[in-house]
Amino acid sequence: MKEIKNKNLSGKYYWTNHVQLKMSQYGVSKTNVLNILRDPQRIEVGVCEDTYAAMKKKDKVKNPYEIWVMYQIINRETKDAKEVYKLISDNEYEIVLKNNYQVIIISAWKYPGVTNIEDEKVLSLTLQQVFNNLN
Repeated sequence: MKEIKNKNLSGKYYWTNHVQLKMSQYGVSKTNVLNILRDPQRIEVGVCEDTYAAMKKKDKVKNPYEIWVMYQIINRETKDAKEVYKLISDNEYEIVLKNNYQVIIISAWKYPGVTNIEDEKVLSLTLQQVFNNLN
């Protein structure tokens, strides 16, 4: 797989080395990851602090699976994720949309089968607006 070039932390997305390795391992393309971020079927609170996990189902007849992406949204100036996480948790999407934020893509993986929905972890799909309007 071709390595994704990061031009420091100035772009809209920052791809960690870990996600690039996992994309290669699971056969997930950059396009797949970006499509999941832009139009997820479900968004949950991530297992790591101040992170989110988004997923899309791939409905194969014999072997259904889900592709998950873990990411973090940071303020470009302060490199702080806690402030953004709090704004999103408080449904302050408008503030996030007006400011200079960046998405750090941390990991991606395929989950064989279908996961159960844990209601306390599911976030509003309004978070999609953040992606669609990031600079």
